[in-house]
Parts: sequence; structure tokens; C-alpha cells
Amino acid sequence: MAPEQLQGAAVAASDYYALGCTLYALACGSGPFAQCEGLQILAAQAQGQYRPISQVRSDCPPAFAELVEKLLEVEPQSRLSSLQAIAPFLAESRSWRTSSAEA
Repeated sequence: MAPEQLQGAAVAASDYYALGCTLYALACGSGPFAQCEGLQILAAQAQGQYRPISQVRSDCPPAFAELVEKLLEVEPQSRLSSLQAIAPFLAESRSWRTSSAEA
């Protein structure tokens, strides 16, 4: 759930936040807030406190790490919010291959 949804506001950028969480989990094997429990998750989300993907996966392309960071921005207006904005980051990360053995 995106931070703004905790306050009862859902915007289009909320879906992009969910995409960021999904990409993080697919690359790392767990979500960005997996180290937290219960209300700690909500606090960590509200403050954007998660372990950067590049620290979890040293082989992560910088463009992919930047994409995830931009999707996980706390403020909706700071997030990437269109497929056209996301495409260049994915194109730069195209050659990166992950497997469950690496994650």
C-alpha cells in the first residue's frame, strides 16, 4: 500500500508505488519492508526507509535501482507515473538476468 493510501487518498501514482514494491520483491526475493513488522512497516513506508536494492543485489544495474527508487518515492508527485517514463530505465536494464539462485 502506498503511503498516501494510509491517509485515505489513492491516486494513479499509488499503482506505480505498488509496481516498485513488486519489482523490488522480484529482484530481491522479498519486499522493501520485509525487515519490518506490523506498524513498523507503515512508519518505514511513510519515511521511505528501506534497504536500497543496490545494497541487496550488488549485480543490480544502476538504471534498475534508480527505477525502483523513483517508484518508491514517498510523495506521489515525486514518483515516476507513466509507462513512458519507466521504459528508458527498463531498456537500460535489459541485459540483466536474475534467477532464484542469485536472489
